[in-house]
Amino acid sequence: MDEIRREAMNDYKQRTKEQKQRVLDFFIAMDTDGNGSISIREFVAFLQQNGLYSDHLDVLFAELQKDDDGTLGLEEIITLKFMLDHDKYRGRFVATSSNVDTHKHKGGEPDLKEILEDFIEGVDLGVNLCIVAQAAAAAGCSIM
Repeated sequence: MDEIRREAMNDYKQRTKEQKQRVLDFFIAMDTDGNGSISIREFVAFLQQNGLYSDHLDVLFAELQKDDDGTLGLEEIITLKFMLDHDKYRGRFVATSSNVDTHKHKGGEPDLKEILEDFIEGVDLGVNLCIVAQAAAAAGCSIM
């Protein structure tokens, strides 16, 4: 994970001010208690509320932690965003269809396409993730 983190930070330094702001906005949205760090509870709740699921979010959270303090800071979220935007790391976010929440959605059982569309509308993670989500929905797959 150290190598991915280095790649992510180098990539982040080259981003535009607007792109950096999107990552910061993502971090702030995830930090529901406003304490400047992301707990495992906030991490899982945020991703699931936005339609992203994985069988192993707790493992991903642990891998992302830089200092094993039980929280994620901005640097770890920069790494998460980098991984979401790059094909070679995106495989860590693939879920099985059995773990997608089946709460009522838009008057019926959730449809993956609806879940992904809601996510895309609700959180701006950049064009790359939108393209991946749309492609996943078209293929009948889920991300995260």
